[in-house]
Amino acid sequence: MKRSTRRSKTAKARRGRVAGALFFSVFLTAGLAFGYFVLFRPMWRVVDARGWPAVPAVVTASDIEHSTDSDGNATYRLDIAFRYEFNGRTHTSDTYSFWSHVSTGGYDGKREIVRRYPVGGPATCYVNPDKPTLAVIERGLTATAWFGLVPLVFVLVGGGGMAAMLWGGSGARGATRRAQRVDTDEPAGSDWLPRLAEQRLRDDASGVRPGGDEVVGATKSRLGKLGLTVGFALFWNGIVSVFVVLVAVGEIPWFVGLFLIPFVLVGLVLVGAVFQALMALANPVVRITFDDGRVIAAGQPMRLAWRIDGRADRLNSLTMTVEGVERASYTRGTDHITEEHVFFSETFHEETVGRHDPMPRDGEAEFVFPEDTMHSFDARNNKIRWRLKLHGDIPRWPDVKDEVEIAVVPPGHPAAPSTRGMF
Repeated sequence: MKRSTRRSKTAKARRGRVAGALFFSVFLTAGLAFGYFVLFRPMWRVVDARGWPAVPAVVTASDIEHSTDSDGNATYRLDIAFRYEFNGRTHTSDTYSFWSHVSTGGYDGKREIVRRYPVGGPATCYVNPDKPTLAVIERGLTATAWFGLVPLVFVLVGGGGMAAMLWGGSGARGATRRAQRVDTDEPAGSDWLPRLAEQRLRDDASGVRPGGDEVVGATKSRLGKLGLTVGFALFWNGIVSVFVVLVAVGEIPWFVGLFLIPFVLVGLVLVGAVFQALMALANPVVRITFDDGRVIAAGQPMRLAWRIDGRADRLNSLTMTVEGVERASYTRGTDHITEEHVFFSETFHEETVGRHDPMPRDGEAEFVFPEDTMHSFDARNNKIRWRLKLHGDIPRWPDVKDEVEIAVVPPGHPAAPSTRGMF
């Protein structure tokens, strides 16, 4: 009966999580669809149109359409059409620019364009040679292009909301006891066994000694973080900078440019993140070698040796901390909530040097897990994870921050290592 109740609550929680993700997916889908028509496709055509040939044209319509919403706010749209010949055939187009079909505020700028292109007057248009029916008078960016930033807000809200629904968590403590009523009846079989302990059993069965398990500092992850940060920063700031330039040269009114301030601030934060990730590449790497692998029995010691590769002299201190993290999921009404908190934290090694003293390049450390500590646990709604955290303090520079997962098993468990020392 308990198992049936647990499964029912788990299924309900999953449905709530999926429903929340679907809700935010509407924002994400709308932002991407809207962005395609008012940002991505026009920007692509701006780039493509740089190679379109110029041909003479005659303006056949030149006017401003306006509409008013229920609050009395008016928006305006250019209505300019022209006739041109290409490859011996006559064509017509009503595309002044790639954003001219968007209605926005700002009547004066549009009125100046209408005055510049009166009906019957000459114009120069640019024709797509692969599709001659597509032609444009202004093939570059215009003041209306700033409107293309609006969909990015929907993309951020939708994408962030979906991530929070599917993978998010928080740090409150109270959820654990509530969620334990759901999962503590889970049988102590292989379904709760941590991945590291399962690997230990397989290694023992095959005769492979898991000791000497060397964990390399996050050099690759630092490069990956830098690459992702640079890519997103270039994408974001590349788009925003176009509109900043338009404001600077007077193509976009300054009061409209105020709308760009939040986007510019986000761009500056991203630039700072790029520099921080780049600086972190020069950090020394701490390598850890465990005596008997990363599976430790409660009440038994975890022995390890550490070595620093790179500029160890830049470190002021090096600390090693063991943390136990409890992650619980439960349902409150129609909401699926995942909460996480650190229930155990102890620094077992701390190396601090003076301002002009060198940091030792290697050393040894040991930590004994309390015999009554909670072992690693992995169920549907409850997880107990243990990790070793490394922190190296570097003055006026990004610190070294790495962590590695370890597994704690009950005393006498088949996956528990021997107590043989390594030193």
